[in-house]
Amino acid sequence: MPVLNIDKLDFDKEVLHSDGAVAIKFITFWDSICRSFSETFEECAKEYEGKIRFFESNIDGNPDLAEQLGISKVPTVVLFLNGKELKRLINPSKPFFKAELESLAKKARRI
Repeated sequence: MPVLNIDKLDFDKEVLHSDGAVAIKFITFWDSICRSFSETFEECAKEYEGKIRFFESNIDGNPDLAEQLGISKVPTVVLFLNGKELKRLINPSKPFFKAELESLAKKARRI
């Protein structure tokens, strides 16, 4: 499953009222660090397909969701499990991000 865009309207249905693991990436398209991290995020979305659902939100085009969640830095990834926020990762390195996803996937399997 590819990385899907998410906004405030879809957030409740797709994240808060859903089962399973979710990763949401908050970015801006003009920032070079965000563009670089997006490659890692896309790669991980393919690797964890069927285990974790991946979404992205451009805070310039969709400030409401970022504001609702108190996102102030990009790139930020928020990890959810069964509608509850587990962790926030701000500009994570690729190895750290992959380790956090592996942990999230394991927690999702145990439930």
